[in-house]
Amino acid sequence: MRYTLREIKDRKGKIKYRSTWSYDKHGNTTESIRYKFGGEKIHRKWIYEYYDSHQKKQSQLFNAKGKLLKTWSYECKDEGELLKKKKTTMVCEFNEETDDFYFKIEESFNKKGKAQRRIEKYRKTDTAILNVAVFDHKDRKVRTNEYDGSYMKPLLYENYRKNGKVNYLHEYMYNTEGMLIEERKFWKGQLRSKTINVYNEQEQLINVKKYSKNDQLERDVNLEYEF
Repeated sequence: MRYTLREIKDRKGKIKYRSTWSYDKHGNTTESIRYKFGGEKIHRKWIYEYYDSHQKKQSQLFNAKGKLLKTWSYECKDEGELLKKKKTTMVCEFNEETDDFYFKIEESFNKKGKAQRRIEKYRKTDTAILNVAVFDHKDRKVRTNEYDGSYMKPLLYENYRKNGKVNYLHEYMYNTEGMLIEERKFWKGQLRSKTINVYNEQEQLINVKKYSKNDQLERDVNLEYEF
């Protein structure tokens, strides 16, 4: 299954978010467009090119007026060989695996030749996403995302200061049915906010309470449904 259109409307039917995708006969994404509020005018457009082997060759980002903003080149050399500085951002992709897990490793090199490494960890049995970690050019961890098998079900997000300490932490908790029941946000180890969701027997969200860093109730939202 491939998305060709994703559209979100508000209560008045106005388009708040709209994106479209185009593909070639091999199923490779050739173009993706994000539209401005209203869904008619282009905000950003991406164009993708591939080798005959269907491996990604290049991707380009354009603004609303069609001006090229950035180019990512995938014309990488062998793993381990240092890439020379270029005007475009160089990106290398490698795959590794163990008995239980599969890893997708992406290394990008900016115009100054500094590298950034992104490692995605998947469960091998069902290819479910488990973890994403990003490292800077000095191999310092920049951020970490943990998932319960899907990008739609995050468990944790952390970003880090240069000394390795956690700067920002966002935790997600779910009930046995997999529904989000609590979110907590921390800044430098201190709780900044907490949100609690309550559902009825039909698994419909009926109450949302948001608390401040002092555990004071800031918002209490009640929801009712009509059928």
